[in-house]
Amino acid sequence: MLVEEDPAEARRIAREFMALYLTLPNYTGAWDRAGLGPEEQVEGGSDRLVDAVVAWGGPETITERVRAHLDAGADHVCVQSLTPTPTACPWPAGGRSPRRCWRADPQASVAELRPGGRQARCWPNQSRTLA
Repeated sequence: MLVEEDPAEARRIAREFMALYLTLPNYTGAWDRAGLGPEEQVEGGSDRLVDAVVAWGGPETITERVRAHLDAGADHVCVQSLTPTPTACPWPAGGRSPRRCWRADPQASVAELRPGGRQARCWPNQSRTLA
């Protein structure tokens, strides 16, 4: 996930993150099977691929993306926060390593994530999670 509302900037950051994954056959094979074939995986990935892999936008948009996975039947959703630079905090508080930047209340929505804990967080598929 990436809290960035400018499409060009969000996709630039996402492509930097995805560069390694575009070299790994297990990821490219999974994208092939999902209908995002080799033509989508060149030059850092098409906008369509980037948008499918990285949930970007404002907190409400990101919450909708996470909720869509739950609505589709996922029993948990793991998110990894991305930032423009590896040492930046993904939330406006800024200034700390992402590993120390995030803490999420298991009953909070993605929009309510706040500084203070782990970089990635999994939410079980429970109605109280993303109410």
